[in-house]
Amino acid sequence: MSFGFVSRKPLQLLNDNTPAAARAIKKYLFFIVYLKFEINT
Repeated sequence: MSFGFVSRKPLQLLNDNTPAAARAIKKYLFFIVYLKFEINT
């Protein structure tokens, strides 16, 4: 959908500090998967 925004934001965060960015991306992806499950069920 809005993949441009999704890919640009984490890259910006990665430049700042990698560990925090990795946690944020993991949380973000998990949230999207969770939403998909909620919608499908």
